[in-house]
Amino acid sequence: MQGVKYIEYDSTFDEEEKKKSKDLKIACNLNDAACKLKLKDYKEAAKLSTKVKTKHFSFSNFGYYNWR
Repeated sequence: MQGVKYIEYDSTFDEEEKKKSKDLKIACNLNDAACKLKLKDYKEAAKLSTKVKTKHFSFSNFGYYNWR
């Protein structure tokens, strides 16, 4: 997805913009995964969903996800 690639490599963001871009990257990747599901591209949908989970969440000892 073009938007996510642009956000990932923009080094001119200040700290506030970096925080906002994180939410935008999550939304873009999950939206892309939903589109892949509708197209029955399950492998790519799983890849995108896993990317969001591993990059932005961590599994705690209490059995729920925490934001990183």
